[in-house]
Amino acid sequence: MHYFLVSDAQLIARNHFFWWVSDTYNFCEIADVAKNPARYESGFGKFAGVSVGIKIATFNSRPEFYATDPLETEHWKQLENAFIAKGIPFKNLSSFDK
Repeated sequence: MHYFLVSDAQLIARNHFFWWVSDTYNFCEIADVAKNPARYESGFGKFAGVSVGIKIATFNSRPEFYATDPLETEHWKQLENAFIAKGIPFKNLSSFDK
């Protein structure tokens, strides 16, 4: 499970459980962002948990998926507004809040 910190120039993805794990993205490196529909997390076979998350695609690497189940609707809206303000395309592919 992840949460995000937004500064003027960077997005930081932090892990709720493993607090020392984080990934930092400069906004100028992000190609697009998508709120993904539920998907199965790997590692537990066919009984994997279902998760909603965010997929961040950069210009120079493959997309990364971050499970974000703890985020509330207001946090999603704030995150979406931050991406839009920076000119980064944000796609909501989730059917949960439509």
